[in-house]
Amino acid sequence: MANNEDEQNRQPGGPQVDSNPKSPEIKGFKIKNICIVMLIPSVLVYLLMIMNSIQLQKNYARLGSSTADYFAASGDARKVYEASDYLTDQVRLFSIELDRTYVDNYFRETKLALNREKSLENLKGLAVEADTFDYVNKAIRYSNELMDTEYYAMRLIIEAVGYDIGSFPPELRAHPLTVADNGLSANEKIWKARIMLFDSGYQRKKDLIRRNLSLAYVAMIESLRDTQRRNDERVNKGFFQQNIYVTALFGLNLIIFAAIIVLIANPLRRYLEQIRAGRRLDLSGAYELRYLAGIYNRIFERNIHDKYPPA
Repeated sequence: MANNEDEQNRQPGGPQVDSNPKSPEIKGFKIKNICIVMLIPSVLVYLLMIMNSIQLQKNYARLGSSTADYFAASGDARKVYEASDYLTDQVRLFSIELDRTYVDNYFRETKLALNREKSLENLKGLAVEADTFDYVNKAIRYSNELMDTEYYAMRLIIEAVGYDIGSFPPELRAHPLTVADNGLSANEKIWKARIMLFDSGYQRKKDLIRRNLSLAYVAMIESLRDTQRRNDERVNKGFFQQNIYVTALFGLNLIIFAAIIVLIANPLRRYLEQIRAGRRLDLSGAYELRYLAGIYNRIFERNIHDKYPPA
């Protein structure tokens, strides 16, 4: 039986060796399995990084939006005060100087700029709490009542001075005088208009507008601050998670490089040194390298056996 095996090994084509990669004497980690094991967590970390980046962009956009709302609320509240005071100044100046230029300024503000109405609506749109809506609605109601008073006072002055009511905006034509006021003299109409614009009732409505707008402003600012704080926490959390994923990915890369060095690079370097030295190969490294080293050793031993046959 041994002679037959020797004859087969001496046939052209070199010695015949066992090509079964699952030889029981060969053990070790397979490169394919290592790649699969390392690829799965790497892909998962990459996916988590992508998902976290998308969420981070959304949170950053929310943070920018809440910051914009915060400044918008501040600006709109200031515009409401400024617009209300501007209208009051114009109508009061009209009652004193009787110059219709102030009426034109008044309606230029309400018709062209619409600062007061726009600002109130913007504040209402930014409000998030029910109480804030109530404050804004009250401010709008008092503002409308104040404008009705201002319209009627201007109508009194227009009738007293003798201006053509047809040349004024329709809001003034829609506020006709009562029978009693229509019977007043010119000076009495002017005096009544001034009283309407300077008395405690008028000032009380202005104070109510300011008070409700202040309450709405404070409530909205607090709400916007809370929203901004939450968005800021989400952004910080997203950056923290991103750092964790980057660190995990860096660690996986280190493990992969270490596995390549330990299981592939170092064994190949030793194999080259042992081959140059004409020695048997140590079975080390990954399964595939161990398998090739085993085949090499069997060929190496066969060549030694053929070159130096036993006596």
